[in-house]
Amino acid sequence: MLVAGLLFALTPFGHDHYISRDGGWCWFADPRAIWVDGKILAGGVTQNGDVTAHLYDPATKQEKTAVLWSKFEKDDHDNPSFLALPDKRILTFFSKHSGPDMWMAEANASDPLNWSKPVAISPNDKAYKGPKGSLNGYCYPNPQLLSGEKNRIYLFWRGMNWKPTLSWSDDLGKTWQKGRQVVSPVSDDPNNRPYVKVAGNGKDRIHFVFTDGHPRNEPTNSIYYARYEKGAFRGVDGKPIAKLNQLPFRPGDADVIYDGKAEGVRAWVWDVSEDAKGNPIVVYTRLPQEDRHLYRYARWNGKRWVDRPIVDGGKWFPQTPEGKKEPEPHYSGGLCLDPNDPRFVYVSRPINGRFEIERWFTDDGGDSWSHVALSGYSKHDSIRPFVVRGQRAATGPVAVWVNAHRYVHYTDYGSTQQGADEDRGPFPANDPKRAAKAVWQWARSNMFSHSVTDWTMAPLYTGVLDYADLMGDDQAREWVREIARTAEWKLGRRPFMADDHAVGQAYLQLYALDKEPVQLAAVKAMADAVMARPHTESLEFKNGVGDREWAWCDSLYMAPPVLAALAKTTGDHQYLELLDRLWWRTSDYLYDPTEKLYFRDSRYFKSKEANGKKVFWARGNGWVLAGLARVMKEIPKSDPLRAKFEDQFKAMAARVASLQTADGTWHSSLLDPESYPSPETSGTGFYCYALAWGIRDGLLDRATFKPVVDKAFSALCRFVDPSGRLGWVQPIGQDPKHVSPNDTESYGVGAFLQAAAAVYQLSGGRGQ
Repeated sequence: MLVAGLLFALTPFGHDHYISRDGGWCWFADPRAIWVDGKILAGGVTQNGDVTAHLYDPATKQEKTAVLWSKFEKDDHDNPSFLALPDKRILTFFSKHSGPDMWMAEANASDPLNWSKPVAISPNDKAYKGPKGSLNGYCYPNPQLLSGEKNRIYLFWRGMNWKPTLSWSDDLGKTWQKGRQVVSPVSDDPNNRPYVKVAGNGKDRIHFVFTDGHPRNEPTNSIYYARYEKGAFRGVDGKPIAKLNQLPFRPGDADVIYDGKAEGVRAWVWDVSEDAKGNPIVVYTRLPQEDRHLYRYARWNGKRWVDRPIVDGGKWFPQTPEGKKEPEPHYSGGLCLDPNDPRFVYVSRPINGRFEIERWFTDDGGDSWSHVALSGYSKHDSIRPFVVRGQRAATGPVAVWVNAHRYVHYTDYGSTQQGADEDRGPFPANDPKRAAKAVWQWARSNMFSHSVTDWTMAPLYTGVLDYADLMGDDQAREWVREIARTAEWKLGRRPFMADDHAVGQAYLQLYALDKEPVQLAAVKAMADAVMARPHTESLEFKNGVGDREWAWCDSLYMAPPVLAALAKTTGDHQYLELLDRLWWRTSDYLYDPTEKLYFRDSRYFKSKEANGKKVFWARGNGWVLAGLARVMKEIPKSDPLRAKFEDQFKAMAARVASLQTADGTWHSSLLDPESYPSPETSGTGFYCYALAWGIRDGLLDRATFKPVVDKAFSALCRFVDPSGRLGWVQPIGQDPKHVSPNDTESYGVGAFLQAAAAVYQLSGGRGQ
């Protein structure tokens, strides 16, 4: 069985913006990219060892580069960090990988590539002597400015005896205080090298997260938290640990976020930020094995640390030479928080053999996640994402990352710096193209674990093709085409089962463009076989009748549109006559002419809801109404067979419109929505599509039905989360059931895309 999610030979995506054509960075010197007057200023180290500053304009996609220091050192640990000052100057800091000096240069925000000659500030305390002598190198500069302390600049780096070190400047970088260690174990062992991430709020607080050391040297590497505020480092509860003149403090004085000793698994820190209340949030990796990197999300909820998994990050990304042992097995693809909204996490993990960038989202503190791919089908690994700091431009990427053409070691690499366009919503109903694009991108990122020829996938393929017509998106169309090629244009394995015919709708949509005989062969063979059967068996839902007849209402979406499209494609009216005969046979059995709704199947003829009314399933009738629309779309208005379908469509449309709830959706039970108070978006999507199509076709009165469509599509857009995931989709079933906000499925996504395309066309947009 072919399962959705296979690697298809598709065009890479997510490479919309090239910040630089030659540049790499590590993740411990930040901010490595900032916004300057609507442009991105990013630092890097070229493969030849130049320390560079890149200015990128996302509006024009122009990139410019300034070399801060030519042939400084071939090492991506040397990337510069930047700090925008209130006097419109920009400072940059960089050093060699544990080099003898810290360098600083400045530029004006109006000309951010015109840098001064770097000067050595080198604030390590030269009088300091560690247990093995003076080991006062420099690495990983992290500047932070606090406006609440008269614009004091705090500079963190790895310095004295390889420990986190701190200095500050009260004159915007002209002079610096003598450096001092921030944290160190009592032994001050130079082989112990804590790794640090810092993040300030720009006013009065700096979060400080650190490890015992390098995970290579610390088999139970833990992660700790402290913050600087009001002249002292403090615990997460605000209690003082050490004033500046009392530094360094000991790791045990800080709060433990993750206890590697208790868990027996080493970890490494990646980023820290704060929520709207100022509570810290940390992302990090747990490393139970060198080739298994687990991404985690830890947050302080005001009482305790809540630590939740995000996703498996795979293994290390460096390209280990064959036969060699990887020297940096703990180099994950990486992850970072969005400091403006730390519900969003950008991750790099292996997808189909390449590290790709994804944006993950949680609205419940990490208990559940949705995600969307920002890059895909890439030729090279996309790693080490970083959210650009500062006031964002109206266009352009939120996060940027390294795309590594080669990465053998931090001294042997070749890479570019890139970013992708993205949209987090909210998605207004008056912009169906924008909403459809977000939902399609989520679908592309989250293939469902169904067979590629399963009925659950058929509405998705059709929806994606409708979206492709809507947007002129050849890549979306090719996505469906490549899946069909992988399936060899075959249908499901059951020859007379309507569910297994449903993907034929997509095949025929593509045949209309490509005219390739292989696209038609299986569909025609199926239709000929169905035509050869007598179809006299009772439709009572027993003895597996569904394998042979259209004995349940869902089937009226699955097979009839295929026969209608086949009749139109081949010009053979027999297929339309077959459709007509089988449809009305099923309709005569399952349609309730009083309620103008379909029973799901014969088992529900006598069933009652809690309020005593008949059981009519929302999605089941959505299948029928959308099926009617897709059938009539293929039947010429001059064909005498069409009139009867039109009559049923109009009758059902009026009844369905009358049952729309106040929230704009239809709940799982059409006649007892009170017993199922949650919205249900798959049925709503199909109704929205069918009604919009009916108005545009002239079958439904615009004044009557357009408000129903608008209300429905507005509701659907409300239930699309920032990742593009549509929620409230009732899982696979056969009757009304309760739904939750995280429920989603391929057919619901497909219904949304069909609805979005129809709504856009109704508003006068292009499309078929």
